[in-house]
Amino acid sequence: MFEMSYMYYRLPEELDNRLDVLYNSTLFDAVYATIKNSIYPFVSLGSMIDLSTERRDPRKEPDVEFSYVNIGCIDTFVGIPYPSTMIGSEATSDRMRMVINKGDVLVSTTRPTRDAICVVPQEYDDQICSTGLAVLKNKPDVDIRFLFFSLRSQITNKQLEKHCSGSGYPAIIKEDLCEILLPKPTLPQQNYIVGQLTPIYDMVVKLRLKAEQIRIASSDKLVSELKISIPLVADINYCHSTGKEKESLHFTVFPDSLQDRLHYLYYHPNRMILTLFMDMYNTCCLSDICTVPITRGKQPDYADESTEYIVIKTTNLKNEFIDYSDCMNVTKAFFYKHDSGHLRKGDILIASTGVGSLGKVDIYEGDVPAIADSHLSIIRVDSKRYNPYFVLYFLRSHLAQIQISMLFTGASGQIELQPTDVAKIAIPSCDDTDGKAVVDKCEQDRIATIVGKELKKLRRINKQAEDMNEMLNLKYEELIFRTRR
Repeated sequence: MFEMSYMYYRLPEELDNRLDVLYNSTLFDAVYATIKNSIYPFVSLGSMIDLSTERRDPRKEPDVEFSYVNIGCIDTFVGIPYPSTMIGSEATSDRMRMVINKGDVLVSTTRPTRDAICVVPQEYDDQICSTGLAVLKNKPDVDIRFLFFSLRSQITNKQLEKHCSGSGYPAIIKEDLCEILLPKPTLPQQNYIVGQLTPIYDMVVKLRLKAEQIRIASSDKLVSELKISIPLVADINYCHSTGKEKESLHFTVFPDSLQDRLHYLYYHPNRMILTLFMDMYNTCCLSDICTVPITRGKQPDYADESTEYIVIKTTNLKNEFIDYSDCMNVTKAFFYKHDSGHLRKGDILIASTGVGSLGKVDIYEGDVPAIADSHLSIIRVDSKRYNPYFVLYFLRSHLAQIQISMLFTGASGQIELQPTDVAKIAIPSCDDTDGKAVVDKCEQDRIATIVGKELKKLRRINKQAEDMNEMLNLKYEELIFRTRR
């Protein structure tokens, strides 16, 4: 929230029912000043909707299939739900209880500023969502699409930020959610505004779906170039990304097959693809192709002021590129004290902690002095024998992500991939030692070029989607905050 420390004060008569710093911050004064300048009245969300309290326990129909929407099922970029499917007996969590209907608006009450907000489409009518989502039903004088656009606007996002409490996972209680102020034009005015916004939004969705198709194709491209047949990557569940299996299963491992791990993921049936891979190709450990041992970065001691020495953190890794725009800084003294965390152009970074983050892989292409933080593992390959981009794309592929699912340790969200385990990841070798297929440097270059072209196309489409989404936000503000005549 705060880019730098600052001071402010509030008089006793200005305090509401909360004393936390963020809630009372003067930074939000501009938000309410903007609201006062709207040509439309702003009213509380609670006056525009009814909060649903309808619940149903799917376990009462153990064999009946249902769609389940949780916070992670909502595309935060465009607000489209992608629920998982299960049967009633699998609804073991008490959070799987809220009934949703066509036209309901779902709002995440945990980290609400992420824009996990969506409208329930017809195909998910009478299904189930998490109790971590507020289920809003619009009143007759409120257009549901207008409500959707308003909830995802910047002016609402700032109010959600103000009302949040907590640190690691800031949340908003439903009573405070109902106090958020939204514009309330007449119904014909709402319809007009929606008519202006919908074509732009539809284009954003179209671009987003196109980008997702390219992403899936590019993820599978390296494996297909290696002539290995695997299931569709989009349907594969990685436990380190979601924190759970997509469906329940059981399997048996006999004592003579046990190795150095007793965790079930190490023996999961989906690792059979690795047997096929290793039968076809001569492989080596990732550590065998590195010029220095794989190591973690350093826990930063951030500088109070901007410097030329940046820190690359997990949040900067987008699993597509490194976002340098919001990198924090360390002092020159700290930087040169911790040279083992220094990054060189071509270094591969793999996020090594946390459900949802662990397993993201990107390559450092910057020209400024940079250091990795302690949650990232640094992989520096011998570029004379291995194309770093080929290794990057391999580590993002199903063949490496399956190995990551086998190798991580920990539970309850506190999971880690130790450098010694990163070192064990098997990759195609360029050395012919046992008569199996190899991937020499020329072949690596060829495959890296093919995948790279797909990713350039993906970045171009994503940029178009981002620009169009910004246009949508600006158009909403233009329509709501026009200068009064």
